Amino acid sequence: MSSTSVETAFMMAIDRLLARNVLKANSSDVSKISKSAVAREAGHSRTTLYKYPNVLARLKSLEATTKPSKQSKIVRLRQENARLEQESRMARDLMATMLLQMREMERQTASRIRQAVRMTQAEGSDK
Repeated sequence: MSSTSVETAFMMAIDRLLARNVLKANSSDVSKISKSAVAREAGHSRTTLYKYPNVLARLKSLEATTKPSKQSKIVRLRQENARLEQESRMARDLMATMLLQMREMERQTASRIRQAVRMTQAEGSDK
């Protein structure tokens, strides 16, 4: 088998894995296109794969497009953290506002109770 036919076998294996139309690889290999899965699907060893820089470059480009980088994960997590902190601040502010309103309602209720008691006492002394 010539080197170009081996390289072609690797490239075709990648295509089959992408299309999820595998011949030799396990079905669990289809979810992630790895060097091992490509080698298994092509019917060659993983070591042989390293002899073909075009195949390695294609695998690397696929990996870069399908797997989010660590930096992008960090950025996404920082954004989520900032959003959660903002929601937490808003919730605390809302609770503080509600507490102030509740205390004002308690003061008004106490005042009305005192007023009602005075009115009741005044009516009782008039009789």
